[in-house]
Amino acid sequence: MNLVTAASLGKLDLVRNFLDSGAPLGSLAARTLPTDPNDHWPADSARMKGDVISDSFYGACRNGHTAVAAALLGRGADVNAKGVFGGTALHWAAINGHKDTVAFLVAHGADLTIRDSKFDSTSDGWAAEGQHEEIRELLR
Repeated sequence: MNLVTAASLGKLDLVRNFLDSGAPLGSLAARTLPTDPNDHWPADSARMKGDVISDSFYGACRNGHTAVAAALLGRGADVNAKGVFGGTALHWAAINGHKDTVAFLVAHGADLTIRDSKFDSTSDGWAAEGQHEEIRELLR
């Protein structure tokens, strides 16, 4: 278990324990990292930049764990952090139908104009792909 995994699973207490442990952030990262940017992990993704807090934030948002996302944002996560395919936390929350997380991200200044690096689409496009019309309304 590491910070990225705990955040992605919504384990708020474990995330707080990791953050409060004083351990170096690098030791809290995912164990297997890509070594070069590729089709899945662009160079500007939080993972490739070594930004463990923002990588954890993106994972929490992708899976709809808003309370975990809020804790990580309070610890310096980038609200526009990118993950797989260069999609931001907002892209992934939108396609996965996590309305509360989308509303949280919008309220905290997520950039609605960012396009992912794989499909060249905004979070609204990802919401459309996921057939989440209520989320599309939030993003307009």
